[in-house]
Amino acid sequence: MKKVMVSAVLAPLFMGSAFSAGAAEGINVFDDVTFNGEIRPRYEYADVKDDGVDAGQALTARTSLGFNAKLFGVDGLSGYAELTAVSHIGLDKYAPDTAGYETILDPGMSRVSQAYLDYKRCNTLLRFGRQMVNLDDQRFVGAVGWRQMPQTFEAATVVDQSVENLTLTGAYVWNRLGITNLASHTHETSSVLLNAKYKVAEPLTITAFGYLIGSVHNTYGLRLTGNLPVEGMTLAYDASYAKQDKASLKTDSSDDPAEIDASYYNIALNGAYEGVLFGAGYEVLGKAEDGSAKGFTAPLGTLHKFQGWADVYLLRTAGSNNEGLTDLNLMLGYAAKGFGKAQAIYHKFDAETGAADDLGSELDLLYATALPGLNNVKALVKAALFSKGDSGSDVEKYWVQLDYRF
Repeated sequence: MKKVMVSAVLAPLFMGSAFSAGAAEGINVFDDVTFNGEIRPRYEYADVKDDGVDAGQALTARTSLGFNAKLFGVDGLSGYAELTAVSHIGLDKYAPDTAGYETILDPGMSRVSQAYLDYKRCNTLLRFGRQMVNLDDQRFVGAVGWRQMPQTFEAATVVDQSVENLTLTGAYVWNRLGITNLASHTHETSSVLLNAKYKVAEPLTITAFGYLIGSVHNTYGLRLTGNLPVEGMTLAYDASYAKQDKASLKTDSSDDPAEIDASYYNIALNGAYEGVLFGAGYEVLGKAEDGSAKGFTAPLGTLHKFQGWADVYLLRTAGSNNEGLTDLNLMLGYAAKGFGKAQAIYHKFDAETGAADDLGSELDLLYATALPGLNNVKALVKAALFSKGDSGSDVEKYWVQLDYRF
């Protein structure tokens, strides 16, 4: 019923003028119209110990409304538009919105988060416009769905699945709209994203990729994933390797891409047995080699998903990372229908080189569940407890969130 009411209210806003023109000229502009949306209120607390800044507290809500329709009666042609607003709902003691507090990257803002045209023919999809792009596990390219405002790209994308078990993805990106309006998050770019995924069998999927990010770097790599046949148990592995070098694309004539020679690798094994979840992984974002300006970085990835939810090394992962960063992580949890999911993840961080080798450790805790009696509503409680190493500060972060989708 709520979905019908929202659709009835929004339909004139999205389609009024277009339908009027269509009626006058005898053109069916929109067909098979559907709406979707999300309301996601969240409380976040962030405290960096002994840094002279008060703890940050944010009570925000993400409100998203999307509209999808077939266009002009053309077979395979459709369009999608989405508006997203991040608003304060009573508590805004955090930077950048309020000075003197810790930073929480959910400033009050609104934008057209997505607006694109799709044309699908047989097994090939062409997409043009502002869109989310999530490739593989989002390590190198992702929409940063955890933050209230998602990261989107203005791009032309093609996805082809003409060959059985093979998915080819290519995109040219000319603009990035990050999770805030800060210049470091939102800027023009000239980037080419290439990804080829082939499923050999259930135990093996091979993915090759090349991400040429204008004026930043080129990343080339290979990823092996699969589910292992173990009776009574779900067991999955992930093995990745990538190499980074100097950017071959420039955003404009004034850019001078830095010299880069750095490597990345990751090995992870995760499983589930009668509801018990377990896993272990080791990830390395390599240091700057001789003559390099910086080490391995992932500026377009969903960074919060990796290397601890406290985001202590988020800027390092997106920036220079000269000394390298290793992450040994262990996970234990439990999930069951009617219970939800509880999870604990331990991280041990170290540098590959430099005087401060011990970069600290972190314990991440999560409980998520669907709320009984409330359709499409999920609740989440999350904590990140970072303990400093040879330098830095201890960090505590906590979240309480509800998520309603229709």
